Amino acid sequence: MSRNLDDLYPQTRQKVDRVLAALTAAGISYIVTDTFRSFAEQDKLYAQGRTSPGAIVTHARAGQSFHNVRRAVDICFKDERGKPVWDGPWDLYGEAGREAGLVWGGDWHSLKDKPHVEDRYCARCGEDHASATAFNEQGDCRLDLE
Repeated sequence: MSRNLDDLYPQTRQKVDRVLAALTAAGISYIVTDTFRSFAEQDKLYAQGRTSPGAIVTHARAGQSFHNVRRAVDICFKDERGKPVWDGPWDLYGEAGREAGLVWGGDWHSLKDKPHVEDRYCARCGEDHASATAFNEQGDCRLDLE
């Protein structure tokens, strides 16, 4: 799994940069925990709580996650010692994500995912795609508009 913002689709990177700048401006420290995730890494995460130990943390199989198509990021917050913490100003994060044109996992009705924001908008076709399968692994729309 990557934590590198440069692994994001360029449009997504610009939106995420705005979200992270809003957190920084508010004096909030954060850690990027996940950007791009390979299909194998996604399958391993999907197995968690099902066929391997741990709690279920995703409903997305390989190819179904916006992480697999470079259009999602997860963060956590840092405490005063710089250690990761999973409680914090999630509503501010979600608001900044929505303002940047991202979908926030904290708005989901089942399996809320507060650390997660994703970019569903395709500038090529002008549509929001509800499924990551609309994009290839580089984050480009799969629709043939020619």
